[in-house]
Amino acid sequence: MQDLTPTSAEARNCELRQRLTERLLDDPLLYYDALDEDERAYLFNQRHAIVQRIQEATGLIPERIHGWESRA
Repeated sequence: MQDLTPTSAEARNCELRQRLTERLLDDPLLYYDALDEDERAYLFNQRHAIVQRIQEATGLIPERIHGWESRA
């Protein structure tokens, strides 16, 4: 069986970006505690770029709620 673990930083970042993008498209509500440490770090540093790519590719408009939900 071949090991498919990314071997370079660039490959690792590409894999993280792909995984997070898929998760956000599948379920736009993503809890930080549901992410592993590498995913949290990548999303923290690259959130704007990921959101921009998703918006350009899908036309979806992002909304932000920072850790809380407002209910009427």
